[in-house]
Amino acid sequence: IDIYNKMRNLIEMFGIKKKISDDFIQGLWAELFLIYSSINIPQSVEDWHENTNDKYDFGKKDNFIEVKSTKGDERKHRLSLKQAYNDLGQTVIFASFILKEGRENKLSINDLYNKIYNKILGNEKLINKLISQVYPLISNSSDSQLNRSFDPVIAKESLKFYDLDEIPKLPESDFFIQGVTDVSFTAHFGFSNEIDYKEIRKKSKIFKNIIPSKKR
Repeated sequence: IDIYNKMRNLIEMFGIKKKISDDFIQGLWAELFLIYSSINIPQSVEDWHENTNDKYDFGKKDNFIEVKSTKGDERKHRLSLKQAYNDLGQTVIFASFILKEGRENKLSINDLYNKIYNKILGNEKLINKLISQVYPLISNSSDSQLNRSFDPVIAKESLKFYDLDEIPKLPESDFFIQGVTDVSFTAHFGFSNEIDYKEIRKKSKIFKNIIPSKKR
């Protein structure tokens, strides 16, 4: 893609590369795969977060989706205490992936980027948003990291959704411990029940677009 390649060339000429963590690469792949798997890809990009510091990955009004992934066999995911408690009236759904490195079946970040890009051609706003989200990886990593692949079949089969209210979490009182900030913890989603897929899709267009109509 011309814009993508031109940006890479400029970065290589003038940029200073920094190490990108495996967690960032894995998380970006999961978010891109969820977008690519949605019914309306342009709408999913529209609902995607503006920057990586946003509380949740996708949002529309009071409805949010946060993407978590693991390469382990158990659904253990890191949550910030801030993510674990939503505001009154908000609904937060967690998408949980179990990922495996791609061998026979594989899809890379670069593949996902190109597939999504082709679905939003002509929409400059969404193209700029896609580029800005992938920019940290483009600017700071090697081609091998851009070509980091996971198995899309396993990812699709493993994907499950959970309501924030069902997820084990630290008590909200931990927000108010003097001198303690940026608290995070590991939650085992295996102790939680999956959402009612049919009912949650009725609640919001963002859920209908991203969450499948029935349990996989």
